[in-house]
Amino acid sequence: MDRTSLGTLIALLLPCVAIAQEFTIELAGVESWGDPGSPDNFDVIESLPDVSLINTVTWSGVTATGFEGSTYGREMQLDLNGEVVIQFFPDEASGSAGGEWGPASGSIAAGFVTNELILEFFEDYDDVQGGVDAQYTGGSITISYGTLSDCNGNGIEDTEELGPDTDCDTSGVLDVCESLTDCDANGVPDACEGDVNDLFENAIALDLNGQVAGSTVCAGEEETFGDQCSTAAFTGDGPDVF
Repeated sequence: MDRTSLGTLIALLLPCVAIAQEFTIELAGVESWGDPGSPDNFDVIESLPDVSLINTVTWSGVTATGFEGSTYGREMQLDLNGEVVIQFFPDEASGSAGGEWGPASGSIAAGFVTNELILEFFEDYDDVQGGVDAQYTGGSITISYGTLSDCNGNGIEDTEELGPDTDCDTSGVLDVCESLTDCDANGVPDACEGDVNDLFENAIALDLNGQVAGSTVCAGEEETFGDQCSTAAFTGDGPDVF
């Protein structure tokens, strides 16, 4: 049973609205069937401008029912282009099998480029072979996107926004679209702060008011992080902020 929605079929089976830089799906009535890739699963395919950057996926007021069966809420999931997987009810485990779940709301960053959205509603475990495990009863999903010429999706061409405050590393790409690291959380990407403390001996003490826990075992030497921590994550090759 192929439940793929294409073209006008989307409008008939699943109310969808593409407004400016957003694509919204109303979930009431969407069924949750089987394992990822199952032909029974409900899929939605929607074309986007070439080439679009998917920014965030937001869901609001999502509710569902397990038909008083053996499935439970955390199994109801959504795969977006094989890049993002959303678990709407992560806390609804075996103790709530067959229940009524939600409402759930949340948001997740996406950060991938495509000209076609492919959404697959699936079950993490198929409790009812050849039948519907659960069904969404309400809520919606909104996917925000922009094109590569408007990567933050605000309706303004990126070239008109480039400047010291929006492209501080002069890369030709808006800072907001590069996911630049901001270790000290001061609103300025580390790559744009110029001469930062790259030496252990020049470290500046931070007043953390005791609100931190962890270890500084990896921060004691300049070039031996890998040896100290047995991990390639600390190579000592790039600039650091002490």
